[in-house]
Amino acid sequence: MIDKKTHPAVHRLVEAREGKGRPAALFVEGARLVEELLSSGLRPTEFYFSAALRKPGPLLARLEEAGARGDLLSPTVMEFVSDLEAPPGIVVLAPRPPDRWEEAIRAADMPLVVVLDGAQSPSNAGAVVRAAEAAGATAVLQSTGGADLLGPKALRSSSGSAFRLPLGGGRSGPEWAEKLSAMGLEGVAADAGEGTVHTSFDWTRPTALFLGGETGFSNEALRALPKVRIPLRPPVESLNVAVAAGVLLFEANRRKIGLANDSGRT
Repeated sequence: MIDKKTHPAVHRLVEAREGKGRPAALFVEGARLVEELLSSGLRPTEFYFSAALRKPGPLLARLEEAGARGDLLSPTVMEFVSDLEAPPGIVVLAPRPPDRWEEAIRAADMPLVVVLDGAQSPSNAGAVVRAAEAAGATAVLQSTGGADLLGPKALRSSSGSAFRLPLGGGRSGPEWAEKLSAMGLEGVAADAGEGTVHTSFDWTRPTALFLGGETGFSNEALRALPKVRIPLRPPVESLNVAVAAGVLLFEANRRKIGLANDSGRT
């Protein structure tokens, strides 16, 4: 049992939780999210558990079968490393998935890419990733300075979607706009007040949907993009970014399904 906060494993766990270390590892906490990790094909490297984990046998066996090495943490140490107020009793470390967004875009017939321009809330960012996977989006990209899409809170909010959907970062919003335009995608910015109504927008073209953070877009170049809006009843003036993403992405998915059905009848 590891019962000292100074143990090297505890140092690795804390670094991963905070997105530090070279390279940074995924910090995956909770039985359900660990099961999503295992099902995704990503390979865990280490796991740590405590007495708080219910029915540990099957899950720990799966982790060992996947090649991960494990150890028991004392309740005090688990509370120290956990990202939650009530630790669920299992934490797993795994390598971050490789960048696949560019490959995914090139392979898609009608790519639909979501670009978060500096969304600071990990919960919002993770919820956008979840909605994007559910609506059939090709990838989710985050601009520099935004929440880590693979951080612990974002992972929990994505409920495993972040393990499966291609993600990317490391560019500013305008740099993403330039890169995606060069790949043949039309950039469009979600706007609360002006632009084409989302049900009238042509979602059947390769599209990069830019979503502003909690304070809006960070750059004039993004504010100058063509706009799409969701009609809102007053006095409501705007939607949470994850809610807006869901409305827009599911409309895009509906339109693409309709196009595919029409093509199948011809």
